[in-house]
Amino acid sequence: ADAALDRRLLIHGEDAHLPLGPDEQPAIQALLDGKEEEALDLLSAAVTAGAYPADPSRVVGRFAGLVPFPEGDAPWDGTLRAALAQLRSGNYTAASPLLLRAMAEAPHRPESFLYAGLAYLAQDKNEAARGTLAKATDNDPGCWPCRLGLSIALERLVNLAEAELHLQKADELAPGHPVVAYYLARREIRRGNRAAARSYFARTHV
Repeated sequence: ADAALDRRLLIHGEDAHLPLGPDEQPAIQALLDGKEEEALDLLSAAVTAGAYPADPSRVVGRFAGLVPFPEGDAPWDGTLRAALAQLRSGNYTAASPLLLRAMAEAPHRPESFLYAGLAYLAQDKNEAARGTLAKATDNDPGCWPCRLGLSIALERLVNLAEAELHLQKADELAPGHPVVAYYLARREIRRGNRAAARSYFARTHV
């Protein structure tokens, strides 16, 4: 059931307000279809061409919906849902004050900070994304999308050692997850290690 949910969220997710980039979609789709070598070829071609995902947060955004919302009618929950409606339509200007309010209403929960961080990544506001996703991770150290998003922000800011730590933690928290495997494999392809990239794809569960 979890694998089916993962697949649905990736391709047709309710929270798919950040669609996959053109160089991400083919590789991850091939991986989901069980075509590991084709996925590696597609990923290798993108890396060799110097292609970097125009918006890596798009992949993370597909899975952010896996972070559960608490049950109930807390004010911050309604505020966050209103913000997500704006994000789904690509209206970051309207979403921004709602996300800020949701973070203020629930400063100890990860969800609002996660979505705000993803919105910052989508707008290439990487320093703001780093701080916001770090707060999300502090609020919930076990939130793997928070860890992965923070890793992406840190990589963009060329803080590669810390980015690597959070990427590895995301892998510990979600071993075999196809999106985490994608980023691990991308790292290995950039290092010229196709065999290691293959090993990450080989242990995915879809």
